[in-house]
Amino acid sequence: MAQIDYDDPRHQAAAAAILQRHDNNEPEANITSAVRDFLLCTGLVDANEVAEEVSPSGRSMRAVDLKASNTFIEIKKRISTTVIRRELRGWLAQSDEGKQVETLVKRLLA
Repeated sequence: MAQIDYDDPRHQAAAAAILQRHDNNEPEANITSAVRDFLLCTGLVDANEVAEEVSPSGRSMRAVDLKASNTFIEIKKRISTTVIRRELRGWLAQSDEGKQVETLVKRLLA
């Protein structure tokens, strides 16, 4: 597993780009791209392990902003507990692995 070198100026710049896009009130897609760039720059994922706007399952019409290796990442500029609960329920209901993580998510949102 790759580890982030906190002293590497490339990693610092990639992290700063995420915050800068957020602070500039850029669209979520721009922030998602910055997160993708960070993951690639730091070596946390390879280019073939990351994709934007992917469905959590073959039968789902919903898309998650980013998939990195086996992790789904959803970018939100403004969140509330209600939004998180509603969207997670939708993704889990359509996810191939949804039943496996349902108990964990219930604990996290409790």
